[in-house]
Amino acid sequence: MNLIELFELWAPAESLWSQWAKPTAFLNTPLLDPSSVEAEDKLPQLSFETLNPRGTAVVVNMPAAKSVYMGLALAQIGFRPVPLFNAAHGPNAVVNMAVVTRALQNGADLLNGLHITGQAAPAFLIDSQRMGSRTPAPGDFDNRWIVFPQDLPSGTFLQSHAIHTVLLIQSSASLDEDLGHVLSLWKRSGLKLLRSGPGPVDSIFPLETHEIRSFDLLRAAFMAKLMLVRRLRRANSGGFGAVVPTPNSSGFG
Repeated sequence: MNLIELFELWAPAESLWSQWAKPTAFLNTPLLDPSSVEAEDKLPQLSFETLNPRGTAVVVNMPAAKSVYMGLALAQIGFRPVPLFNAAHGPNAVVNMAVVTRALQNGADLLNGLHITGQAAPAFLIDSQRMGSRTPAPGDFDNRWIVFPQDLPSGTFLQSHAIHTVLLIQSSASLDEDLGHVLSLWKRSGLKLLRSGPGPVDSIFPLETHEIRSFDLLRAAFMAKLMLVRRLRRANSGGFGAVVPTPNSSGFG
């Protein structure tokens, strides 16, 4: 299986939600030797009775590989996992994308063996460590990234396809600014928002978000400002990622 086939497995043409899947994590990285890839035998145990995919979409905001494996566990009970990892690979990268690609490859056989319908409800997979754990220095490959509202379907689109509830699965109690903005827009459109507890996923509570006012709906301006403040760098091939220039080199620092 090559990288294109791996991406098509995670974003099959028959799925309504594949149009939002990001190819970035599948680009410019060598696949592992299949003999070196071990199956993941510790997928989270989820209950269909608690997480019925009918009428519910899921957003998984967990660290790197954990997000992928939670997506696979959701796939086992009928959700369609949709990878939204939008950081490019590069040497000395701030965000380690190799662990994400390894998890995507680890889960290939399991995902390929499942029978997920083309209309299955989506589980959008995000890396909660997308802003990295260190400040980029000159020479680093800065591939930190954020989630834009247009990276996910609108609340109106979700509701038009029988999705009326969104469940956020994450271990952190705080809500990331970029994801919080998306969820607030969904709430404003009439979607019901829930979140999992810090422990078992079967502990589910209402999710509180800040109120979106009319002038906050200028989404492009909001996200452009967030990118400027965070000093994020776009990759030429798509997604995020570029080398931080040294002070005496050309370009923008």
